Amino acid sequence: IWLIEPQKKTLLSESSDNPNLAGFYQLVRSGFRPFLLPAIVAGSLFGLYDWGLSKPSIAEHIGLNATSYSIMISVVAVVAFFSAGLFPRLRRKLSDISLLTAAAILIAGGFIFGGLNVRLLGFVTLFIVDIGFTVFSPITSILVNKHVTSAYRATSISTLQFLYKIPFLILNILAGYAIAFGSINQFHLALGVISCFGLFVFALRKQAFSPSTSS
Repeated sequence: IWLIEPQKKTLLSESSDNPNLAGFYQLVRSGFRPFLLPAIVAGSLFGLYDWGLSKPSIAEHIGLNATSYSIMISVVAVVAFFSAGLFPRLRRKLSDISLLTAAAILIAGGFIFGGLNVRLLGFVTLFIVDIGFTVFSPITSILVNKHVTSAYRATSISTLQFLYKIPFLILNILAGYAIAFGSINQFHLALGVISCFGLFVFALRKQAFSPSTSS
């Protein structure tokens, strides 16, 4: 007697054996879709800042050596840690899309400050980018859990991380060329201005900055 196991529907079989396609499908077809643009912008920019070439370049731009840079990063981490306590209060006062967009603008604004020839603003950059990410990270996780069904959440979060890395890799290569040509400050400034402009247009179209307790 031959027993044949019935076929089971899986994430892979539903998406041409590619889990990223399954996750992407859920992100664009679920209630998370309105949040996708600011999430990708913020995730990519923070990747360039924290994992790429931007943070050490900004530190060098404001005159930090290895010792002072290490101390500064420790101070920034402590400030960002305590700023996380403001997140529940912010979420009660702002809608999810306004909170996510504001975090993305804060991160993008850090690149503008980091590109200007004002040393104090370079120090400000080190703080506001990390504080922006302190808001961005939990609100993104909350939104995925809220709008994507439980069977697809892990795959969707993994896909979102993958979507961050595509522009991050391109931007990091461009940052390398900018450093080689001595124009990394101009690169940061242009990147920040373009990102902030796009996010403001997005916010106006979505009416993202309307105070609300609901999303």
